[in-house]
Amino acid sequence: ALLTILAGFSFFNPAAVLSAKEKELAIFYSFSGNSKRVAEVFQKLEHCDVLEIKTLEPYNAYNAREDRKKKKLPLISPLDIDLDSFQKIVLIFPVWEYTPALPMQSFMREHSLNNEVEIISVGVARLGVDFSHYFRWLFANFRECSLIS
Repeated sequence: ALLTILAGFSFFNPAAVLSAKEKELAIFYSFSGNSKRVAEVFQKLEHCDVLEIKTLEPYNAYNAREDRKKKKLPLISPLDIDLDSFQKIVLIFPVWEYTPALPMQSFMREHSLNNEVEIISVGVARLGVDFSHYFRWLFANFRECSLIS
C-alpha cells in the first residue's frame, strides 16, 4: 500500500525500492519497431530496465532469409550488463517462421539465463496455423518460462 501511495509522487522511483536482485530487465530485438514499442510500454508499466539486442552488421529481410537457409545466426553486439543481477528477465521479440527472430536466438545461444524468464512474442497470429513446434522450441531452450503473446 505504501508503494502505491508513493508511486503517485513524481519524484518516486519504484525501481529504487527494490534490491538489485529483485529488479526486472526487458531485453528486446525489434526488426520493424513493433517489439521496441512493446518494450517501451512494458518499461513504463513495470518500471524496469530495457536493453536492445543489436546485430553487429546492418540486418535486413534478405540477410534474415539467407541466414535461415544456411542455418546461421547473426553476430550481435556484446552486452555491457550483468544479467545475473536481475531476478527476472523478459524477452521481447518478433516471431519469424514459428521461432524467435534470429538475433534473439543468437542472444539465447550466447547467454545462459539463470533468472526467471518471461517471453513476450510480438507477431501476427494466423487462424488455423499450428504453433506447436514454436512452443516445443521455446520449452526445449528454457527450463522454466512463461509465455505472454
